[in-house]
Amino acid sequence: MQQALALWAKKKELDVADYTQQVEELRDELTLHLRDRVLSDADNQRLLDGVGAQHDRARVLSFLTEEGVEPTNNRAERDLRPAVVARKVSHCSRNERGARAFEAFTSVLQTIRKTNPAGLVAALIKLLSPPAPA
Repeated sequence: MQQALALWAKKKELDVADYTQQVEELRDELTLHLRDRVLSDADNQRLLDGVGAQHDRARVLSFLTEEGVEPTNNRAERDLRPAVVARKVSHCSRNERGARAFEAFTSVLQTIRKTNPAGLVAALIKLLSPPAPA
């Protein structure tokens, strides 16, 4: 993964053919490391199986080839941080239902903010308004 992160960081410096070749080499190397086998430690086996399943679905190294996919979840964590702080300051939700509602509303707000930051208020009004009669 360190090699993949380093390659992603220098993507703009490499020509397309060289970058593509290095991605394929990393993918082949990871495939070899994640090959099906039985490990003696159950935790290691579960990790191998889980990461291997994601690799089989082309999700582990997708940040190398998919435009807009970042290699870490740092941005997502930074986006959710204000909601976590608000929850902690307000002494958390009083029950499970309230916690789920807060999570859902926060997720909707973050999505609207990312897709249409200028129209946040208008999007919320449209979302929360009852549908027009048919």
